[in-house]
Amino acid sequence: MKKSQFNFNNSFEIEKFIQEQTKLTLRNQSKKNQQINAIIMGRAGTHRCYRKNFLEFKLSENKVNKGPLRNNSSVILKCTRFCRFSSTIKSIFFTLVIICQCITNFKLRKKSMPNVLVFSIPSNATTDTELYNFFSEKRISKHLLSDNIDILVNKKFNVFGRHNHRNVRNTRYIPFYILRNNLSIKKNLHMQKAVIKNLFELVRVRNCDPLHLCFRELIFELDLYKCVDLSLETTFVYTQSNLRILSPISYILDNTFKTRNIMIWYSTNSELIYKKKIKPFMIQNNYLSLDRIDRHLVWDEHAKSSLKKMTDKPIYSCGSLLFYPKPVTRIRKTPGIYKILIFDITPSESGTEEDFLSPIRAVNTIRDIVNVTDSLKSYLNIPIEISIKPKRKYSKSHSNVYLEYLNNLVRREKIVLLNHSLNLYQVISDADLVICFPWTSPALIAREFGVKATYYVSDVKKEWNLKQNRDITCIRSEKDLEVFIRKNYLP
Repeated sequence: MKKSQFNFNNSFEIEKFIQEQTKLTLRNQSKKNQQINAIIMGRAGTHRCYRKNFLEFKLSENKVNKGPLRNNSSVILKCTRFCRFSSTIKSIFFTLVIICQCITNFKLRKKSMPNVLVFSIPSNATTDTELYNFFSEKRISKHLLSDNIDILVNKKFNVFGRHNHRNVRNTRYIPFYILRNNLSIKKNLHMQKAVIKNLFELVRVRNCDPLHLCFRELIFELDLYKCVDLSLETTFVYTQSNLRILSPISYILDNTFKTRNIMIWYSTNSELIYKKKIKPFMIQNNYLSLDRIDRHLVWDEHAKSSLKKMTDKPIYSCGSLLFYPKPVTRIRKTPGIYKILIFDITPSESGTEEDFLSPIRAVNTIRDIVNVTDSLKSYLNIPIEISIKPKRKYSKSHSNVYLEYLNNLVRREKIVLLNHSLNLYQVISDADLVICFPWTSPALIAREFGVKATYYVSDVKKEWNLKQNRDITCIRSEKDLEVFIRKNYLP
């Protein structure tokens, strides 16, 4: 079932219900599975089969009881036959790959274990040197357990080695790196036996489909992390992309080593935006991985106060967190041009009017800004340039209507389309005015560098509940935007 068929505002409620059912389904499983129940529940909450089950269950409940949902795990949490078959094939193939890794990468001498394991980063375009310099900044390094930073990061390996750093190692899958480099001969042989045994145990499982969603953890990772000798002080780094699922290594208790789980929030647009008269859903930490995080690093006091509603763990305000170093001063590269910089959150192809960032609203937002700029050109003695920087690389999943509109503006030389992987600090430093969709992060970076910034979205009827955020003005109509820029931002 397509994600577009779910009301975004109810998505967390659906996920919470599915995770409650998963907990009931798992209660009779072995102790080995209990230590990663949170991981299984996290993955189950977003699984397409269970979301489809949820809608069918909700319809049947409404017909019979016309009341609140019952907890009945026998009705929900069933994968399709194809999904079960696919999971089994993947499990078998995965086991064969592990055995091949054990045999072909057999090493007599172990490498030292890195003391900072980074399980996710915002962009693979971040170089090793940038990553190391980011973690070396005092505002970040003081939260790491070890002073001598040695990083293992989960990202694409740089084949040409142009940006390699001696204290940073890349891997597409951290457990495979550990398997190849950090196991003794005895433990290597143990792993081969363990994965085969675990595969047979998983294949025999009946009436507990959620377990198959975590075949990597159950077959391989749980036993791997019991075998590996961690650095005496190891820090595990996550981002909000891991809110539902952490690595099993963060759930294994071992008094031999000192570990710390850190979550670095790389953006500020985690707050849900609702239409007026819709009751907001309060996100609770009982079905997220927040209880396993030891400390959170966020951008500012506003983010800190918002996160406090979900967790009682320590939260630190650290400024912008982009996983590459922050310049000390602003550097202007192209004087003589009034540069307006727009940061877009590209709408999806399946977006509807019920989504805050629907394709039509995104098009109208850009159109309003272009119209205002055309109107302002007569007031300035210098040329105006509009640049748009996407958050991510455009793909087939993005709105074709929106992308065609942008391409048309580029052909007419109305805008300049920037590469999605450009350094945000450099791009913002070279701008005179930054315009962002609510409540995206670049507006805060602009404020850090003394660059003027505002939030803008085309919402003339004011259908959406957009409260003033972080003392940065939020504007909703083309007329108000023109008046505001003339009054506050023109040179």
